[in-house]
Amino acid sequence: MKKSLIALAIAGVAANSAMAVDMDDPKSTAKVVYASEIQIVGTGVEVASTETAFSEIGFTITDAAPRFFRYDLTGGATFVTNPTLAIDTAGTTSTAAAAIVQASGGAGEAFVLFEVSTAAAGNITGDAIATMSLGAATPNLGLAGSATIAYNLYEFGAGGGNGLLASAGPNTFAGFVPASTAGTAASVGAAPGTPVEQTKLIDVSLDSLLFESGVTGTDTTSLGSIYLTDAPFGANDVTGTPVFRAGVTASSVTTVTGDFSAAKKVWLEATTCTASPGLMAGVISMAEDEVVFPTSNTPNFGTTSVSTGGTQQVDTVANVCIQVNGTDPIPEAAYDGLYEPVAVTGYALSDTPLPLATLGNTGTTVFLNLQLTPAADGGQYKNYFRITNTSQTTGRVFMRLINDDGDTSAAIDMETIYNDGVNTVVGQGSSRQFDIDAVYAAVQLADPTFAIGASPTRKLRTVITGEFGSMDVQTYTVSTDQTTFSTF
Repeated sequence: MKKSLIALAIAGVAANSAMAVDMDDPKSTAKVVYASEIQIVGTGVEVASTETAFSEIGFTITDAAPRFFRYDLTGGATFVTNPTLAIDTAGTTSTAAAAIVQASGGAGEAFVLFEVSTAAAGNITGDAIATMSLGAATPNLGLAGSATIAYNLYEFGAGGGNGLLASAGPNTFAGFVPASTAGTAASVGAAPGTPVEQTKLIDVSLDSLLFESGVTGTDTTSLGSIYLTDAPFGANDVTGTPVFRAGVTASSVTTVTGDFSAAKKVWLEATTCTASPGLMAGVISMAEDEVVFPTSNTPNFGTTSVSTGGTQQVDTVANVCIQVNGTDPIPEAAYDGLYEPVAVTGYALSDTPLPLATLGNTGTTVFLNLQLTPAADGGQYKNYFRITNTSQTTGRVFMRLINDDGDTSAAIDMETIYNDGVNTVVGQGSSRQFDIDAVYAAVQLADPTFAIGASPTRKLRTVITGEFGSMDVQTYTVSTDQTTFSTF
């Protein structure tokens, strides 16, 4: 029988020709797929399937020579009910119809064997089409995962079949796809899975209080976008009915972790991050290192669309927006999300990591983690440092101090330390040397609330940021009699 006629032939045999696997085509796979979220307990789960498998029989059958048709399932799959076999001779030179008897296997087994014969003096040619169908009663198929089906035609039926005459397959007979997935995208308008922009820049020239081109009071940026999407063609539940996000997910939250110490508001926005967010009330909880959002099915990321078990939900995408307060320095930090769904009974769901953006400065930052006590607070040793711009670009320099209590000062321009009008370091050049006493005095002038702190250690850390790509900072101390010094 010509392959172009096979689809027409099986239409009269299979209940639904669109659910047929062509075993003569290695690329033909299962048309019925199930939700991978279905909870499989023990040896498997029983499902309802309309899948069929067909192929040319591959060898002639005569009244004197009955043949044995064997179908094998893999992947832990079994027949729950007895399958059926039909042979279509339309378009062939066959002279008789087939007489079919199930010989062994079937319900409870991973194989079935049919004996096929013809009427007296009749024959069925090798190009006739054999179609194996699952039982009409449901459930009719047991699955432990994806399964394949293989066809073998035997001369004898002993031992489940021997004397191989023809074969086809194996082909995927039952598959699984997620009913719903979560992930990250570059932006609301970008395709799911496109990488999030890795670094959002903090403007160090504005005391690190704003992002690049930011406006005080409304400065906002996106940490990336997260999305929920349903299977494009649907996945089935165990009854063979399409199931989507709300059919498998009872509720969910999305947790975003990172440093929110400079945040005024954090929210999910279905479009772009606006300057006046109104969705902050939707946040379940917020701390300096974590924000938890509701991402259950109603509403989805602040939109009004509702997903039901049998209705596909259009991709739901939302920006993770952060608005800074304009008073606290924006920290350099990495942000990550975690989608945490709660499953409907009968399903098992896993958390999904959501990699988001990193906040970084427009330049390079170096931490000097040991600066000795300034003379104004009882320090006995002179402590100096020098900045070397190892890049090719000239840029401005800014500094902060951190005391041992963990308090951070306001940022100062380098030029304010000695009021010399010099606030840049040329590419491949170095600055003058800075005395920690002078730096501390300039910081206290700019930020009178900052002090050495109550900690008995009474030391400082210096944070130096330059608007260029790389730098090195050297530090040293001088003895009390000014005759020796040490680098560290």
